[in-house]
Amino acid sequence: MRQHKISRADVARVIAGVVASADEKEEEKNPEPGVWVTDDNDLPKVPWAQKQAFRTTRGAHNKLILEAREGGAFKRVVPVEERDAFLRDTITREDSDVPLSRDSGFHILQGRCIGVSRRDWAAFIKKQAVLQQTQNIPVERRKGGIKIEARGHLEMDLIEGKKKDVVVTFLTDDWYWLSVCDVLTGLLIVKRLNNKEAGTTAQALADVLTEFRQALGAPLLSVSSDQGSEFKGAVTRLLKRRNVTQKFVDRASRIEQQNAIFQRNFYRLYKLRRGTFHSLETQALRLVNNTRNKYIRMTPNEAVAAPDADIAPRYNTAREQSEEDYHAVTINQGDRVRHLRNIRKRIRGIGYKAYRGDHWSKEVRHVVEKKRIGAAFKYLVSGKWYDRDALLLVPAVDAATDAVVTRRKSDQDKKHSVWL
Repeated sequence: MRQHKISRADVARVIAGVVASADEKEEEKNPEPGVWVTDDNDLPKVPWAQKQAFRTTRGAHNKLILEAREGGAFKRVVPVEERDAFLRDTITREDSDVPLSRDSGFHILQGRCIGVSRRDWAAFIKKQAVLQQTQNIPVERRKGGIKIEARGHLEMDLIEGKKKDVVVTFLTDDWYWLSVCDVLTGLLIVKRLNNKEAGTTAQALADVLTEFRQALGAPLLSVSSDQGSEFKGAVTRLLKRRNVTQKFVDRASRIEQQNAIFQRNFYRLYKLRRGTFHSLETQALRLVNNTRNKYIRMTPNEAVAAPDADIAPRYNTAREQSEEDYHAVTINQGDRVRHLRNIRKRIRGIGYKAYRGDHWSKEVRHVVEKKRIGAAFKYLVSGKWYDRDALLLVPAVDAATDAVVTRRKSDQDKKHSVWL
């Protein structure tokens, strides 16, 4: 049956056959009351209905619903003309237990109905505005950022350490690590702090800058960080005295990466009980600087010993991901889309909740222009250029479902409904 197109008219013919089979003669032939088992001679113009077992039930407004037996269970037969209405009821009915996702939703549906394919279900949920607006934020395409041609550009951050994480072995208070890395080589230096006051940070940073100058064998050009108060005041004055440019950025991906490796190694070593607190710091740092980076294809220690001219091309080229490598669904000029509402920075913080669905635009817009810029395409939407990773392709919007949601929202607002 699932290979056939099931029309409303054909369903009506089968329902009529089920009703007609309920007379006494048919009951003698069919031992299951209310079930019509067809053969090759029944309904010759409805091929999907031959050699099947059918019955009827009552649905909304006392409407007769056709069910067919499949795999030992009776399932609702959904004609093409009623498919969207059936699925709309499925996603809006209060007692529905069908997941609002492609695979999990279809897993439940195929056990309950015939006439809805996986493709039908996927196409239906793709055009639901509520589901579009709550889609996960796509993985960000690697854009490479500013080209780095020489060592000496540093990024710094503070890592918070909690006493409860090491309390069994080390009797210490909460602490911080000042972590600083060279962007090009990845070389990392870490210093432990008792607090995150700007003065404390500046004192540790002074030693770090001296160590970097010696390790890199090159002048220090800039230090980038977020705008935390620990990186201002005394830190700003220190960098000015050292003739190092200070930059405040929203995101410093190189130090974030090295921080993650350092922390993972520190706590692994701690669980292995491989020494004292200070020894674990030293060991973890040693492992970070001996970890091969996939972009430059060498460890920070190896990169420090290599010429910048060998490292920079690898670093800058590998960091940017082409449109083809990004593997997103193609968007063309004229397509309908929703766009991210400029909140990638916000979602990195703990205050943003993705389930609220505030990240995609409420309005659906058309792509006015598409052009390639460098490794990827840019898309002009509502007067602004967007990268592919900031757009969600919208095949359609189901106005009927929107109308149901709008009506319900209006009714609830009028009643000042309380969620209990």
